[in-house]
Amino acid sequence: MKFHVKQNTDLAIGEVDIYCHPNDLEAVTNMVAELEEATEKISVKKDGATYLLEPKAILYFEAVENKIFVYTEEDVYEIHWKLYELEEKFKDSSFFRCSKSMILNIEAIEKITPSFNGKFEANLFNREKVIISRQYAKVLKQKLNMGGKRK
Repeated sequence: MKFHVKQNTDLAIGEVDIYCHPNDLEAVTNMVAELEEATEKISVKKDGATYLLEPKAILYFEAVENKIFVYTEEDVYEIHWKLYELEEKFKDSSFFRCSKSMILNIEAIEKITPSFNGKFEANLFNREKVIISRQYAKVLKQKLNMGGKRK
């Protein structure tokens, strides 16, 4: 894919127009989503202080006793969002709902193995293991482009 950058003084500062061939629309849309995700930070709290995290640094969000925790490789933070709000915010990203109480960053997964009753077990890069419930296994397969027919 070739890129051309041209100035346009009619645009507002921070505004960018992108034109592409219809065949490239999906690829360009995905690139823009990744750029937006990389620049947008999310505020979290720990010990009374507020931190700004890049979404790519987040392994997963977990609901525990009416609180939402944000897990990174190094730390655990709290966030004042609901899981359904986070699910909507990150719907076009590498995050997906993997159980009733968790939203997982697919980029944090090192290995996936089938578990019992249609569930999957995901081993994360930080050596944690997460269960992906049967109810959300289809979403995982779609995100990973898993499937096909067995021979």
